[in-house]
Parts: sequence; C-alpha cells; structure tokens
Amino acid sequence: MLGRLRRHRIASEPENDLLRPLSREPEHNVSDDAVRNNSIAVQRHASTARSAISSYDIVVRGARPEHAAHRIQERSRERRLDPLGLTVLYEPDDNHVVDIVFVHGLGGTSRQSWSANRDPDLFWPLEWLPHETGISNARISTFGYNAHFASAAAPNSILNISDFAKDLLFQLRFAAGKEKKQLDVGRTPIIFVAHSMGGLVVKKAFILGQNDQYYKDIVKAISAMVFLSTPHRGANLADVLNKILSACLPTVSPKQYVGELKLNSPTILEINEQFRHLAPSIDIVSFFETQATAIGPTNALVVQRDSSTLGYPGEISKALNADHHGVSKYLNRQDPNYASVRDILKFLIEKIPMQLVEPVHGAEVDELRLVSDFLGNPEPPTDDKDFFMDKRLEGSGEWFLNDVTLSAWLESDSSSPQLLWCTGKPGSGKSVLTSYFVEQLQDKGVVLAFHFFRFGDQVKNNLATFMLSTALQLARAIPEFKRRLLRMQSDDVNVQKSAPRHLWQKLFHTALFKLSSTRPIFIILDALDEMENASLLLKLFADVADSHLPFRILFVSRPTGSLRSSMKRLAERNNFKQINIDRNQEDLRLYIQEELYDMQATPTFKQQVVERLMRSADGNFLWVYLVVNEILKCHTEDSVEEALHQIPADLEELYQRMDNSLALSSSYKDVALGRLVLTWAACSRYPLTLTELAGALEPEYSKVLDLRHTAQQVCGDFITFDHKAHLAMIHSSARECLLSIPTFHYHIQALRAHQALFAKCLQALVRWSPKERVGAVRGDSFAYYAMTSWPFHLELTASWSDQESLSLLFRFFSSGSVQHWIYLLCIAGKLRILVQAAKVMTTFLKTSDKLDKERSPLTHKLHEKEVLHRWSQDLVRIVGKFGAQLQQHPRAIYKFIPALCPSQSILRSQFCDTRTSNGLELRGNLAPSWDDCLARFSMAGDTMPLDIITIDRHFAIVLADGTVRMYYSGTCDEARSFLHGERILVTCFTADGDVMATYGFLKTKIWDTRTARLICSFPNPQKAKALAMSFDEESQLLLTCSDDRLIRYCSMQVPQDGWVALPEPLGTGPKQHQHANSPRRARFNADGSLLAVSYRGLHPSVWSITESGPEFIRYCERGSYRAAGKSSVQTNMTDAQDLCWNPLTGHLLGVFNDGCIFKWHPYEDDYDFSAIQATSIEASDDGKFFVTSSSNGTLRVWDFQHFTPIYQLTYASDVTGLAIDKNECRIYDLRDKFCNVWEPNALFRLLESDDKGSDNLSTQESSTHVSSLSEATVENAEPVTTLALDLKSGQYVVGDDSGMVCIFDELGDRVAELADRFMTVDQACWSGDGSCIASSDLSRTVMVEQLVANGNGQRQELSVSTLFVVNEDAAIRQVLMDEEGTFLLVATTNAVHLWSIEDRRQTRSIPDQQRSYWCTSPHDQSTLIGFSTEMLKIARWTDDLDLRVCKIVRQEQRPSEPREEFQRRPSRAYPMLPEEIEGMVDKVIISQDGELALTQSSQTTPQGRREKIFALMDLSTVPSADDIEAYPLHPDLEGHVEVLLGFLSHEQVHARSRRRSSAHMPSMSGMFEQGRTSYGHVLVFVSKDFWVCTFDFGAGSSACMARHFFLPRDWWNLELLELATVTRQGDILCPKNGQVAIIANGLCEEWAE
Repeated sequence: MLGRLRRHRIASEPENDLLRPLSREPEHNVSDDAVRNNSIAVQRHASTARSAISSYDIVVRGARPEHAAHRIQERSRERRLDPLGLTVLYEPDDNHVVDIVFVHGLGGTSRQSWSANRDPDLFWPLEWLPHETGISNARISTFGYNAHFASAAAPNSILNISDFAKDLLFQLRFAAGKEKKQLDVGRTPIIFVAHSMGGLVVKKAFILGQNDQYYKDIVKAISAMVFLSTPHRGANLADVLNKILSACLPTVSPKQYVGELKLNSPTILEINEQFRHLAPSIDIVSFFETQATAIGPTNALVVQRDSSTLGYPGEISKALNADHHGVSKYLNRQDPNYASVRDILKFLIEKIPMQLVEPVHGAEVDELRLVSDFLGNPEPPTDDKDFFMDKRLEGSGEWFLNDVTLSAWLESDSSSPQLLWCTGKPGSGKSVLTSYFVEQLQDKGVVLAFHFFRFGDQVKNNLATFMLSTALQLARAIPEFKRRLLRMQSDDVNVQKSAPRHLWQKLFHTALFKLSSTRPIFIILDALDEMENASLLLKLFADVADSHLPFRILFVSRPTGSLRSSMKRLAERNNFKQINIDRNQEDLRLYIQEELYDMQATPTFKQQVVERLMRSADGNFLWVYLVVNEILKCHTEDSVEEALHQIPADLEELYQRMDNSLALSSSYKDVALGRLVLTWAACSRYPLTLTELAGALEPEYSKVLDLRHTAQQVCGDFITFDHKAHLAMIHSSARECLLSIPTFHYHIQALRAHQALFAKCLQALVRWSPKERVGAVRGDSFAYYAMTSWPFHLELTASWSDQESLSLLFRFFSSGSVQHWIYLLCIAGKLRILVQAAKVMTTFLKTSDKLDKERSPLTHKLHEKEVLHRWSQDLVRIVGKFGAQLQQHPRAIYKFIPALCPSQSILRSQFCDTRTSNGLELRGNLAPSWDDCLARFSMAGDTMPLDIITIDRHFAIVLADGTVRMYYSGTCDEARSFLHGERILVTCFTADGDVMATYGFLKTKIWDTRTARLICSFPNPQKAKALAMSFDEESQLLLTCSDDRLIRYCSMQVPQDGWVALPEPLGTGPKQHQHANSPRRARFNADGSLLAVSYRGLHPSVWSITESGPEFIRYCERGSYRAAGKSSVQTNMTDAQDLCWNPLTGHLLGVFNDGCIFKWHPYEDDYDFSAIQATSIEASDDGKFFVTSSSNGTLRVWDFQHFTPIYQLTYASDVTGLAIDKNECRIYDLRDKFCNVWEPNALFRLLESDDKGSDNLSTQESSTHVSSLSEATVENAEPVTTLALDLKSGQYVVGDDSGMVCIFDELGDRVAELADRFMTVDQACWSGDGSCIASSDLSRTVMVEQLVANGNGQRQELSVSTLFVVNEDAAIRQVLMDEEGTFLLVATTNAVHLWSIEDRRQTRSIPDQQRSYWCTSPHDQSTLIGFSTEMLKIARWTDDLDLRVCKIVRQEQRPSEPREEFQRRPSRAYPMLPEEIEGMVDKVIISQDGELALTQSSQTTPQGRREKIFALMDLSTVPSADDIEAYPLHPDLEGHVEVLLGFLSHEQVHARSRRRSSAHMPSMSGMFEQGRTSYGHVLVFVSKDFWVCTFDFGAGSSACMARHFFLPRDWWNLELLELATVTRQGDILCPKNGQVAIIANGLCEEWAE
C-alpha cells in the first residue's frame, strides 16, 4: 500500500546507442507516416538531442570554443528568420470563437519550438491544427521573443520574465493583422499553449494585466492555459546552463531570465504566490516530460514532475513520452503526444460556447476569488493529499473501500449527519489510506472538503486554518454557501481575525448549517490526533446535529484516550460509528515486496525475508521502512540474517539502534550538524524549506554544497523531505523519542532547543538589511520564518535562560530592526503576530519577575524590562489603532505612525525624532499615554438613550422618544434612523442584521435595515409588556416573552396575522413554583430555542420553547451549588437582575439581585459564581469572554473559561446600556446621553490566545483573584462641540458639551477660559481682528466677550470681559462678527439678526428661508455674503442691511435622483429634517486671496442619509455681476472628499518631493481655463478613507490629488471631524476625545507608495 518512504533509488539501465545525443543533424527526411509511427521514440530523441541546450555538448566533449561560436552564429541566423511579436498563423473564414496563442520557452523561437527537426512541414500549429475538427474555428497565433541564452545580438541582456510578459500584453493589445487591422484580441476567449519558460511568461502577463486598464479586458478573456513542461517551481539545470555558457562562450554573459529559472527562485515564488489567487478563474492543463534530455556530458530531466504541475484544484495533468523539447514537437499527426495536446484543446474549446451562453461563469470565478481573499487565501490541501498518494502502491487500499461499515456510511441515504471514526496504530498507513479514499471521492464528483493535520506543522494544525480551508472548499461546490460568505465579505466581517469559536459560529453554524440540501457533504479529517485542540474541534462538530444537511464526516486518527472521551460525547448527539483500519496485511506485503525489488538476492531468499518482516512488523509500515533500509545496506545473506536477528521489534529500540549507528559512523562535526538539523526538524513551527534551512544554519554552516544530501547524511533516517523539499521528522514517534530520551546521542532538550531557535530568529532579524525586506516576505528565506516564529519559540522557553532571552529582546526592540520587523509583517499580512508577540512578552516578563525573586537585586534588568513592557503595550495598540491602514501602507511605520502615537509611547520616543523624515509633529494638550476609548459621542436633543445592540458592521441605539439610530461601527457615523412612534420596550435583529423588530406599548414594527423601509406593523396584545424578543434560528418566527408569562410568536411569512400565544404560560407545571407575580427579567438564547426567566424572590429558571408550549428544564438554585474553592454566599437574594447567554457553550450568565455574578449550564449543571459586584452583563459572540458593569460605572472584562476578570476600566458614570462588537475587539456602553466605544488591550490578547484547553476544563481552575488584572482609569472628558480658529494669530477657541469655552494658542496650550455656559456650546466665532469672541449654546443664548492682553503685551496671558449677551427665540445656526468686533450676526432657523454690540440693540432682522451661510467678503470687510444653493445675498454690516441678490448659475448640473418618502427625526449629525436640509449650505471655505469659494451643501438619499454636494465659485466677479457661475467638483475628486478643512496657497504647502499618488484628473471647471482665478489654490481635505489630502487647483488640467498622512482609527468620528480645520501655516486642528490635536508639518511631504 505504501509507496517508497525511502529516497528514490535510480536503477541503472543498459546504454542504448540510439538514445545518445547526436553531434550533427540527420540528413534524412522521413516522409512515410507508417515508418515515422514505428520510429517515433527514436527520432523524437534524435530531434530533441539537437536542442538548444544539448547543442553545446560538443564543447564540453573537447571541441574548441571557436567552433561552438561559429555554430551559434549559424543558429542565430536561422532564428532571425522566425518572427518576433504576435503573428497570426491561421484565421477561419467566419468569425473565430477562440484565440489560441503559442508561446515558446527558453532558447526557442516562434516557429522552431513547434517544428520537429526544424522542418517547416512539421510546424504543427499551422500545418495540422487548422484541419482538426473542433479547432478549425479558432484563430491561431504565435508569440516570439528574444529568449536565446546565447544571443550574439544581446550578450549582456538584462531582460527578464516580467519584460517578456509586458511585451506579450502589448502585442495582444496593439498588434495588427492583415491590412494593418487591429486583431482585437480579447473579444473572444483566449487559450495559451506555452512551452517551458513560456508558461512563466504567460502567468506573469496574466498577473500584470489584472490591474492595468489597457489590458484588463484581455486577461479577463483568458479561459485556459496549457503548459508543456513549464518549470512552475524552477529547475536545477538553470545554474548548469549559465555555467556552460560562461565556460565555453566568454563573450556571452549569464542571462537574468535564466537565473530566474533556478529552483524556487524569488521570481518563481512571486509568480506562483500571485498566480494561485487568480488561477481559479481559468482552466489549467499541465503536461510533463518523462524522458531525459542531453545536457553536456549527461542526461537529465530538465523539469521534474513536481515542478511541471501546480497541484491546484481542477488542474488536469498528464505525462508525455518525450524529453523537455520533444513535448512541443511531433513527427506526425498520429503521434500520441500530439493527440493528447490536440484532444485537450478540443475539450477546452468545446467548453467555450457554454461559457458564452452562461456569462455568469466569469462572475462565479470572480466570486470565488473574492471568497478566497475573504478567507485569507488558504492553501489548498491537495499538496498533502498528493504527498501521501505518491506513497501508495497500485492495488493497495482496495479492502478499505469494501469495508461493510464504510460502505454503509458512504451509501447511506439518511438526511441526518453520519459520523465515522477510523482508528489505527502509529505507522499503519492511515494517511495514505485517507488520501486514496479522498481521491476516490473526488472521482465521484461529490461535495467534498478534506484536511491533513501534520505533526510538527503548527500552521496546518491550527484550528482556524482548518476552518478557513474547509469553508473555501465547500464554497466552490455549494453556490448558496458561497453567496453567504460573499455577504459576510460585503459586510466587512473579518473572519481572519476571529477566534476559532467565533469562526465556527460565523462560517458554519450561522452560514452553512442553515442551508437545506439532499446532496451529501463529505468532510474528511486525517491525523486528528496530531492536533493539540482536537477536543475543541470535536465539541464544535457536535453542532452538525442541529443542521439540515446530510453531512458525512470521517475522522482518521490513533485511538488516544483524550479522543475517545471526546468522541463519546460527540456520539451522544449524532449517528456515530467506529472502525479499525489496522487490517493492512496485504498492503504491507505489497510494500515489502516493492521495497525489496532492487535487492540482489535469490527469489527464495527474498521471500524468506518478506515472511520474516511480515511476522515482526505488526502492521507498521514505518518499522518496515526503517528495517528495509538496514537490510539493503547488507552485501551477503549472512549479514541480512544478522541484521534481521539484531533489529528490535519495538520502534523505540529501533530508534536507539539508529541513533547509535549514526553517531558511530559520523565525525564530531557531522554529529554537531546533525543535531542542529534535527533540532530544526523537531522544534520548528512549521517544516522548513531547504532555503529556510540554509538560512537557519548560517553563519555557522554557510554555502553547504548540497544541503539536502548533507542533511540526509548527517541525520540518517530520522528525517525526510517531502515532494516540495520541506524538512520533517520521519514520524512523530521519532520526534518524541529524540525529545524524551536523554541517553540518545542526538537527544534534543526542548527548552534549550527552543531558546536557541528563538535566539537564531532574533539574530537573523537584527542582521537583516531593510533593502532586502520585500524579498524576504515573498520568498521562502529564513527571514520569513524568523519574523513570524520567534514568539512561538520564546513562549516555549520562557523559564530557560530568561536573562539571555531578555538581553536578546532588549537589543532587538532597542534597534531599528523592530520597525523592519513590523514592516515585514505588514507586507506578509501577518500583523496578528504583533499581538501574539505582545502576549508572549507579557508572560515572559512575569516569569522573569518570579525568577528575579530568587536572584540578587544587582542582576535585575529593570531598565530592559521597562522597555519591553512598554513595547508589549505598543504592539497591541499599533494593531488596534493603525492595523487596517498598515496592511495597505506598510511604509507608514517609518513615516508618520510614530509621530501620531502618544508622547509616552515607546514607538514615538524611539523613532519619532530620528526616523520621521517628513517632520510630522503632534501637539496639543493630549493624553500622554494610550487611551482605551476609541470614540465618544452624545445624543442630540433632550432624548435619552435606553439600549444599545450590535450587528455586523453596525450598532443601533434605542432612544427614549421611540427612535432607533443605526451607526457604522467603523466611523460612528449615523447610517439610518427608524421612528417607531412610541417608546420601544425591546428590539432585536435577525442573525444577518437585515431585519429589525421593534416592540412598543401598542405596536410591533418590522424594518428592512438596509433601506430603513417599514416592512409591516401590527398591534400588540393588550396589557402585555414584552420583556424579551428574538428571531428563531431560521428568522422565520419572531418570539416574545411578556410580563403576563405567555410566550408568543409571529410568522414572518404572514406577519399581518400578528401575535399568537403558545398554549401554556410559564410556571404552571407540577415541577415548578406557582408564580403569582410577573417575571422580572427574561432573555432568549441566540436561536430562540431556550428562554431564561427571573422572578422576584425566586431562582432563575430555563425553559425550552416548543410548538406545544414552553417546557421547564431546571432552576438555578443558588444555595444548592458550591463552587470548588469558594465558600457559598448565604443570602436570600436568589433572583437575577440581569441575564445573558453564552452563544457557544450554552451557559446562562447572570447577576443576582445582590450583585454577585454566576454562570450555569442548565443541562450539564455546571455552576460557578463570583462575589465581585455587577449590575449588568453581556457575553461575546465567540463565547470567550463576557463584560459586566457595576453601579459605580466600572467595566470588567472576564475570561469565560476561567471565570476571572482580566481587565477593569474605571469611569465615574453610571452604565445604562452595554454591548459587545460582533467582529472587533470593542465594547460599547451608554452613560447619561453619551455612547462610549472602548477597545482594551486585554481583548486583543485574549482573542489571540489559542483554544488549547480541553472543552471540559474544570472550573476548579478558575478564581476570583485579579492578580493578572489590567486596569485603566478614564477621565470624564467632555466632547468638543465647536471649534473656531483665528487665522491671524493661530489661536483657537474650543467649546464642549459641558458648556465650557477655552482659548488655546498655536502650540495647543490653554491661555484663557471664558464664562461657563449651562448647556452645550454649539457655535463660536472670532472677530476679524481677534479681539472678541462670540459663542452660543443650546439655550439660544449668545455671549460676546472681549480679550485684553496683559501689560507686557503678551497674548498668552489674557483677561476676559463680557460685552454683550442676547437671547434668541429660535435655534441658532451660525454666529459671525465683523472685523472690529462692533457688529454681530446671528442666523437662526428662520431669520438673520444683526446686532450692534456697542449699542446692544438689534439693528435689522430679515427672513432667510434659504438658511444662508454667511461670511465677511474677503474683498470688502464691510460687506456680507450669504451663500445658499440658489443665490448669493450681498449686504453690508452697517445698519442699512439692504440685500442684493446674485443668482447662482450651476454648470454641469447633476441630475436629481427620485427619493422615497420617509420619516426621520433630527440628530446632531443631521440637525434638521430631510426637507429642511435639502436647500441648505453647511460650510463655506474661502481661498486666502479671497478669489475662490468652495461651498458644501446637502441632499438626502432614499435611505435618509445626507449626501454632500460641493460647488466652486469665483468671488472676484461678485461685486458687479448679477449672476455667478458655480462649478461642481470633478466626480473623481468629489468621490474622495469627506471633510473640507480649508485652502492654502501653493507656497504654503512645502512639498519636498511632489510624487503623485493618484492619476491626473481633468480640469475642475472652465473657470480655471479662462484665467479668472490666480494660480496656487490648494484645497486641504480629509478623504473618505481618512487621509489628509491636498488638491492643487492651480495645476489646471494636470491637477492631481496628493495624500500626506492618514488619521488614526480612534479619530474616525465624522461628527468631530466636521469641526476640523487648517491654519495658514498648514497645521491641522482636529478634535479628539475632549481635546484638540494639532498636527504640524503634516503637509510638508506627499505620501508615495
């Protein structure tokens, strides 16, 4: 059954003169097809022997170099006859249905590569293909490029594969055919036929064309690629070729493209990494060579089979009976090789009409690509399957398919899940058997997902890796599942960051298990025993019993004790069977006979050896493999007998023998090298490639000549290399012996080994040059392993030589290497490693502190520990604050991220001054350390928030006035608003968040959350107040529990039927207390199947919801439980004031009336409690943690498994609402009128922890002590509500929600405090000369205050006096003062009032139905300009407020879109109703020379959201014109603008290097072309992706948007960003968490990718 575990032994073959390479060309020309057919093999080799490579063997065998040079010149002349570029060979008379393009390889040409013997009559793409049925309707072309490695025309060519690929794209796009007409390639599907390196050129072109506007249509038309012996992973002969060229032809230098063909070269790896994401969109066929090619004095396969195939799902592969060059050249149409290529072309063309009829095919491919990206592009498991299949012998494993139990499981027509556990002893061939079974299922075309867990590979053994890979495989076969994953992707659900439990909940329980299908779904898991958290996986698999799908799940493993107990629990809920697969005697016999095939002995003696091995093997293939290797080293029958007698029957004793033998036969240096290689094989995080191993051995062992051979020599049979040359232990049992038996010569001490590997990783990163960082990520160099794996090794060696590790860490984190490391992780998409590293470092520092207690204080490295502790904080914050942006812009870690960190951040203190080249500086009275508060905003108006609920991408706040406001979780920007019309009692959402139900006193309403549309409304039962509401699992029923103790439901199919009560009320059964009172609290679980209820004075109870009514399950009787290690609390407080469910474990969490917290499982009766006080409680979706709030406003985050608080946040304000984000590490709470968004470090660390614990971990390990509790205290900072800048002095005034108004100087220091208001300050402005400030609050009071400088004339010390106070009758929209501070303009919702400050009287009041935005004219300080959407109003500050109207003439008016009718109440983000917003200008910014004005107005969308409209005006024409033209921004620019900040002049934006980061945009309007504005207007704005950007209008038609820096994620509050502005010095003022941040020098340098 098993194939060759040993290294392939190549048997010698007799020489054949006919197969020797010929030194000259044959002069005969075979014309008779019959003769040709009889001598195909001979002549094919003869023709290919004259290949471009073998033509140089004459030099190697003694011919003089000048003869070779002459021959090259002859060949070059012949090559020049073959055309370069794209040449059409054949075109059908009618329209062609497909393009077939031939691309030659290294040393080939557009014709000779496809012509045997260089005979034009054998040029088969032209002579034969057009006459083939099914191909004659194709257009056939060839592409030629100069890839001759000995070209005399270009001896020093620097061209590479990428250059050839670009040329191919250019030719496809622009090449002309007959009569110079464009070929229009891309109009029909394209099939490439590529030989050798040509396949790499085609793949690279496919990659390059994806994002190029000129070539997108062409690459989308590519339907298939046929590869003929393409070195997808390179070839070992590339180096040989360059050496031959250099030695024999001194004038010819090695070519770059030849070097790129090296095995696993960076170019090859980069192409493969990018191509694998795109490959699912096309058909792939791979042909590989099977005969050796003459190369110099030797014969060898140029491209090995594993390099000729990709191993992708759906790939077709086939062997051709030819050498490397014969795969593309055929002697006649009867040639079997030609027939194979011809037939596959027919097959591919036949698929095309179907694709044309069903254009959805291309869309499906794009969708699969999106799904793969969404899931993190998990590596397909086909490589593992192929690795084990290569070991299988023909005929083995057939018995398994005939097993009765397996057949019954396989053929069952049951609609319920069927689970099967196959068990076998170690080394019994389980994985090979699994791979064979998987291949059989694939041949049947069933819906299948499979995974091979591999010992020693922490990546493949990861639970999340398995889930993501399985989800992708199932998405390819189940369209509805694919669509659900795409929906998650569109909702920005980040499954790659999710913990395993949450991942299971999202991908499988919520998405997959809800489907309905009669087709069986097969899931195969091999080597389950190699997985550390297999018990958790099996616990999750128990959920398949709840699905509606006929799952067929096969587990293969050893029958370990832990798996037996987990399988027993799994069998309780599912149809479960077990079989033993140790019945492998016939397979074992086949294997032994195959292994002994090369043994030089008599058949009788061989048979005796076979029988003896069969008797001793006990079904263990591994033991046989090791023993056969010993036997084959013997030279006599006696020595074989002796070996058989001495070889132990036990594996451990056999390993001992191998260890002794290897040590005795090796030198001291070889033993040291062998021990080091074995250390890497046994302890690495995942199997290393040869390239990674070479880097790991440096510098001690550098430039090893043949590393693979050397490693096998010094390690013997302890190691093996798979088909991709990954180093691994021969078996997990060998690894266990080397790690556990100290008497072995090659014993590996685990702690010492991991410490050494940790040190090696850090040393490699410290030595790493920044110039090489990109290559490190894209290749398989040791740097990639080092940057992702050092935390893994540190975690396993925390207590071993901790001071040495401490010194290494300190050296690393004190150098610039830490920035390079972060950059590399960003490039690789592995930012989660930062959080893992922080968690490991924290644990390591705690361990070191414990060890320091036993050491002298003089040895304590306090400074080093402090630095590392600060870094452990910063690493997590970097991911939280900048993670998404760093993934897209990794270089930002060098540029401006350090400057945007708090002043006490170690990243800022180490790198801000020395590493930030653009000089960006953060000023202002900001918090010196990291803040756990991500955002804080208040509810507008007098209404109070009652509840908060989270859904994907959004959170919703229920207000006391009956409104539900939905916000984007990323920006806290209001998305939609729903008006129920009365106070809402309970609210709930469907699992996908698309539908919301609101329950009031009188009515229940159902809403479509995507459009804010009311679906239906129906009355509520009288005198029944709902306490809880939930949709069921299928979102088909809406359930409520009311204070009348009845459970009601409403069908979503016929919601107009209203509420229907279940038959029995709660508490009427014989086993329950008779309830006279109403329930106090109630809570449904996630799928509505269970209900928890609490009555006053009674224990909480749990009920199952069935069609016949609620069924009582159990009481949580507080006094009857005693948690281990805790004393029972004697109290009469048995009822609960709050309840919630753990959605994964099924535990009920709650808070008793005395504040104690409990968790309890109603079925398992698992109970625990804590005396730490709380008032409310919520559990996370992944079940890993829960959050409590207390009466003093303290939030605590608890580890659910250990029932221990891990984080505490003190904030002196009562919590009235609590929620946890579905996708991010965020907590939401409501306090008074504010919503706070928290993002604690502790959540990142908790969610990064592995689920390694047993699923039944006893709560005895839990504790209420908080020794590891991290604490944070947050000051109650009032949000900034208004910000006004004095352009002349740079000072600014800030008003907040508490009514405080303060003045700050240009450095951010507070210089004065104005009179306190009693309500929120909503407007403020300066007089033109900066001497006065006017401000208003929500009480409609306006106060004008004068600033007086101190005696020495310093403006930093000011005294303030009140000049004027006025009360308005309507809400105030704007306040404005004139230049000298003598007049005040107050704009209300219905009029404009002008006040004389000196006389303290109103001089004029006029209606303003347009709600204009008023500014002082930049050309005449005595003139006012009022901007509205239809006109400008020009007036004077003096008493005669005569208005002159200037009509706005809009150019390129955008068509208005019809809008649906809807209702929405005002909010702070949207202060007025939609019809009021429609004609209102929100903001006006004026250029510094006063010539240009940019207005921002609003229109409403059908969903009730505000959409910004911008218009440009030339103010120089205002004094005399009756009309003024208003030009819209170009859509490309308007699509970027989120917040206008202001105008600067061109000279004020000191860009050191104007490298454009986006494409040139057309001129914004005709106003620039007509020269009516001065040069140099630079708009500063915040883009929709939160970059601070500039746009130079003066550049005219070459105008371009420049990006400078992005804002941290905790600044993404659009309500606050609307207050941001820019000073004349180019500094950005941005409100943030109750303060104003000043970003100086941020516009000095443009960002360039």
